[in-house]
Amino acid sequence: MLTLLQRPQIKTTLAVVFLLLFCWQHLWHAANLSRSYLYAGLRHYGWLMARRELLGWEALSGSNVDVRYRPGDYDLALMVLRTAEELYPQVWEETGHLPRERAIIAIYPDRASLRAQFGWQQGEDALGVYMAGIIRLLSPRAWIPGSSLQEMEQRFRSQGPLAHELSHFVLDYATAGNYPRWFSEGLAQLQEYRLTGYLWLEPGPPVEDNPYSFATVNKHLDRPNHQARAYRQSLLMVAHLEELTESTGGLAGIIAELARGMPARLAIERTTGMRFGQWELAWYAWVQDPGNPWRLMPATNSILQER
Repeated sequence: MLTLLQRPQIKTTLAVVFLLLFCWQHLWHAANLSRSYLYAGLRHYGWLMARRELLGWEALSGSNVDVRYRPGDYDLALMVLRTAEELYPQVWEETGHLPRERAIIAIYPDRASLRAQFGWQQGEDALGVYMAGIIRLLSPRAWIPGSSLQEMEQRFRSQGPLAHELSHFVLDYATAGNYPRWFSEGLAQLQEYRLTGYLWLEPGPPVEDNPYSFATVNKHLDRPNHQARAYRQSLLMVAHLEELTESTGGLAGIIAELARGMPARLAIERTTGMRFGQWELAWYAWVQDPGNPWRLMPATNSILQER
């Protein structure tokens, strides 16, 4: 008597299933490579356009970082370069990836010139923006007026956006853009806090007491009335992931999966050992735990760093 697996129709069905799985793996890999190459190509095009804009600017170069600046800002450029050279190795070591590309930092003398790069309106401001391989910074003179160079350097190191933007740069090149925005913003804030002590919080209801669903947190990152809370939740989501994955490679393990093209949900499930929905429920419990050291941590200041 034939066993179940010996029956011709069952053997045929199993063969078809295995063939589909084999093809799906290769098609998924090919699709991911195509997406990565397309993203890298578009990013490189944006980088070339930015380089054209920076032609004629003054330049300083360090080990891994190039700084572009306007004439007369040599002292500021040197200060930015020193800070970047100090922070950059710590940023990439935590993520487990050193980009082959050099980080390019452009210093804009005033808010109007920085706004013009993105078509922003009056009132739309940032101290720093990462886009297409270029980090654009507002000159410290524009937001730390009347200070000596030494005082300016101290505030720039502790409150400036450089660690945050370097984190965006490294993650973007490590994963070819394969990450959800909340992960990038949460990682950047975590590294910024760890390296400089800066923590962005605004007055208002704490997100810990009324969090967004994981499916909606991204869309709140650009909504003025929700932005600070959405950024705060992104930080807490990444901090919890780091705690959950401490024994499986930490955040560098998640980034490695993203670098291989793994969708973020699957990368998180693989490294935490939890279904995505289970992690969301576990995070809600964690973030509301009175013993959580991150809960309602007081703000160090409230300077707006991104749009």
